[in-house]
Amino acid sequence: MDAYIDLLVSRGLISPRQVKDENRIERLDSDSRAAVAALCAQRILETTLLNDHKVGSTFKQEWVRGLELVWRLLEGLSSPDDRSVLMVSLDRVASAEEEFRSDHTRSTMLDEADEDIPASAIAAARALVTSEPRYLRLNIERYLDWTLSRVERLDRDTIALRKDYYSGVIRLSEYQAKQFAHPVAQNDLRLVENALSLLDREPWTTSMGQSMRESAKVQPESSL
Repeated sequence: MDAYIDLLVSRGLISPRQVKDENRIERLDSDSRAAVAALCAQRILETTLLNDHKVGSTFKQEWVRGLELVWRLLEGLSSPDDRSVLMVSLDRVASAEEEFRSDHTRSTMLDEADEDIPASAIAAARALVTSEPRYLRLNIERYLDWTLSRVERLDRDTIALRKDYYSGVIRLSEYQAKQFAHPVAQNDLRLVENALSLLDREPWTTSMGQSMRESAKVQPESSL
């Protein structure tokens, strides 16, 4: 086991390894996997749009609508035929946004962090349409990276921590453990861990959609 995982577990905290457990991901039925992938995307979308109104202003409503359709399909509120419509729609938006980025490389409207929104939304849609476990794994990995970036943005002490790591003052295991032990990171990890634990016990039903979507809501980062 990685040393930083040991440190987190010894303190009774949630570790990334828990939420990336391959055996549990494989055990879940396809709709359960799609729901957790959508949950990751929903948290990224809501957090980003709530705290930075400039982010993705040209395309954000397209991603909101795309994720909304993912949830409606999971909740049985849309025709199964809409699954193919979903992928065509999101691929079209992704192409348009990519073209926009290439034409506005110096624009302040979009930055690298915004890539998490389209990538996670598309992975959630693919998890639903293809039933392949790898799309949930991809979204969890992206979600963990996004969480660490969020922690560094919110807490300047973590930036100093990173400098200490690069300068050799602290070991990698200590650096990683402190990052994932941050309350914001633990809150983000707990969201996914709770969903995975629930769906490992109880397969997805359409009635779970509303409560799972609600669980993704966040406070403005200024209040954290």
